[in-house]
Amino acid sequence: MKKMNLKLCNNSDNLLADAQSIIDFARQEAFRSINITMVQRNWLLGKRISEEILGSL
Repeated sequence: MKKMNLKLCNNSDNLLADAQSIIDFARQEAFRSINITMVQRNWLLGKRISEEILGSL
């Protein structure tokens, strides 16, 4: 996982803002990871289907 590049404050007034930043960062990383996995899945499916179709010609 990518290193978190967040500037967190030690002030309790900023607790909510820091929590939101952490949540947002984690959400973005999850979306990125899912997108990479879906691209890999789709590429492999397309490759397998094309091999099956072209192999039967």
